Amino acid sequence: MGLSAVYGTMKSHGGAVTAESVPGKGSVFRLLLPENREESADAAPPPAPLEGTARVLVVDDEMVMRDMAAEALRDLGYKVHACADGAEAVRYYEQHWREIDLVLLDFVMPQINGRDAFHAMRRVNPGIRAVILSGYNLIEEAQRLLDDGAAGFLQKPFRVGALTEAIRKALEGRGADGS
Repeated sequence: MGLSAVYGTMKSHGGAVTAESVPGKGSVFRLLLPENREESADAAPPPAPLEGTARVLVVDDEMVMRDMAAEALRDLGYKVHACADGAEAVRYYEQHWREIDLVLLDFVMPQINGRDAFHAMRRVNPGIRAVILSGYNLIEEAQRLLDDGAAGFLQKPFRVGALTEAIRKALEGRGADGS
């Protein structure tokens, strides 16, 4: 992940990032998370990964995130095609949209960002189902995409169970909040 994505993730979890740099010696980054001493015994466990057969287009410019999500979904039975950026994804979607049940779309990418890619895909298929992914703290921007018809939003990093739950909700036509 890029440093800005790390910063956004840490901030969204109530944490912080500190940096120290000495020319010629290197840099040290510290990730600080708040302590949670009141772990509740009745807290819900993270959702278990759900097997599926949906056809999913995974779009993320970060190879590690793209490959990890694609591989995890394939292992659960999903049929997956992956694209490295928004421009590639739009070209693929224009030709194969009838074969895609859901798009997992990173928000921040070079060339064509997630917002513009979503709108381009939506012009091809107004019924597109897309879950927006981001490691940045982009709640307002994500809400605008949800208002424009995106089926969900998932903050990176995420667990496979949370990803498959977001997919299930999107395919059932429910929003990320369950409505």
